[in-house]
Amino acid sequence: MLSRILYLTWHGIGTAKSGVGEEARPYWLPADTFAEALDVAAEIEAETAMPIRFTFDDGNQSDHALALPLLVDHKRTATFFVCAGRIGQPDFLCASQLKELVAAGMRIGSHGFDHLRWRNATDATLFHELHDGRRAIEDAIGCSADVASTPFGELDRRAVDAAKSAGYTSLFASSGGIATADTGLVPRNTVKFGFRPARDLPPMASWSRWAAASLYDTARRVKYGFY
Repeated sequence: MLSRILYLTWHGIGTAKSGVGEEARPYWLPADTFAEALDVAAEIEAETAMPIRFTFDDGNQSDHALALPLLVDHKRTATFFVCAGRIGQPDFLCASQLKELVAAGMRIGSHGFDHLRWRNATDATLFHELHDGRRAIEDAIGCSADVASTPFGELDRRAVDAAKSAGYTSLFASSGGIATADTGLVPRNTVKFGFRPARDLPPMASWSRWAAASLYDTARRVKYGFY
C-alpha cells in the first residue's frame, strides 16, 4: 500500500505586519488556531497512523516568535521554507533565528531567492532562484537545505528540472491532496484565514480522500518527472 502523508502549509502566525499586502493577509492565522491544529493533528495521527506534517513559507518573523514555541511545546517539528534574499530583512527571519530553528530540530528549505514566479522564468532566473538561493541559505544556517517549495504554488517542467539540477531531493507544491512520498514532487494543503482545525482537518485526512489523491499524486509525479 502506498504511504499517505498530509502536509499543511502555513505562512504567517498572529497579526500581519503593516507592510504585508492585502493579497497576503488571508494567509495569516491566529496563534490559537495553529495550536489547535497541532492538537487535532495528534488526535488524527493516533486514530489513523497517517503523519500530518507542518510547513511554513516565506520566512516571516512569526515562524520564530510564535510557531517555534508552540512546536516545541507540542514536541513537533516543521519545515520552514525561506527566501534567501529576505534573510535579515525587516519582519523576516535573520540568520541567528534560522540557526535557532535548526537547533530546535526544525528543517530549513528554500523558497527561492526573491519570491519570484518560477513558471516560464528564464534559465538565468531559475538558476539564481534555485542554485544561488540554496547556497545563500546554506551559508546562513551552516547545514544542508536540500528541499524547496514553489512560490505561489506555481511550477512547470523546466522549474522541476532546475530544482533537480540544483540538488533538491524534494520540491513542495501547493496542489492539495495527500502525498504518497516525502521526496520528489510533494503536494501540500494551504491553510487560510477561517481554517478551523477540528472541522477541516479530519476530512482532509480521510481514507476516501486518500484513495483519489493517491492516483492524482502518482500521475502528477509522472507528468513532471520527479519521483
